[in-house]
Amino acid sequence: MLEFNLVDDDTTSSLPVSGWERGLEGVVTPEIMAQFQRFYEAVVQGNRQVNLTRILEPLDFWEKHLWDSLRGVAPFLRGEFSLPPQPRVVDIGSGGGFPGIPLAIARPDWSFTLVDSTQKKVRFLQAAIAHLGLSQTEAIAGRAETLGALRPYRGSYDVGLLRAVASPSVCLRYVQPWLKPGGWVVLYRGQWRDEEQQDLQQGLSGFELVTIDGFVTPETQATRHAVILRRRDSDG
Repeated sequence: MLEFNLVDDDTTSSLPVSGWERGLEGVVTPEIMAQFQRFYEAVVQGNRQVNLTRILEPLDFWEKHLWDSLRGVAPFLRGEFSLPPQPRVVDIGSGGGFPGIPLAIARPDWSFTLVDSTQKKVRFLQAAIAHLGLSQTEAIAGRAETLGALRPYRGSYDVGLLRAVASPSVCLRYVQPWLKPGGWVVLYRGQWRDEEQQDLQQGLSGFELVTIDGFVTPETQATRHAVILRRRDSDG
């Protein structure tokens, strides 16, 4: 069985410590930044055994994985949309742990379930969760459309996150069984084109489109969108 022996490694390059104020004012403390550095070191180590990400240069990792993970849910971090005091969040297609682990570090009072269909990646996620001491976070292996129908998960989550998973309508189909009535969905997207908007409209049954939050990344000025929806209290 593949095992990950993750250790703190001060030979790994340091992540940037500034730039969070661009869209994430007051969100990241020095303690959170230290945990981000430990996670970065873990990803660098884990990537030697399984393909987690091609983005490993420190500034790129900070912008495209950490900053982007948090910026996608910035309206929730700022309290613009209401959540229960200790919300349950599912990250579908978590891969190397994005956006779930950065958010679990930034919000340790939230509960996270990271889902991926690749067993090797899930083993890494489990090792990283233990290494970082994220007691409110778990990682499970399987297909989202199968696991979401099971009793422990069905209708149990306040927020569903999907980053670079599939088309908008397919993402909604994957996440719908996991959500409580009134639960939120955040689709992390790059460009938002007409064909994606049309595809989203085809999958909106059971959901309300709340907002499409467009922004640019702080270093490369890449266009990103967070598509925020809410599950209706009753389907249809």
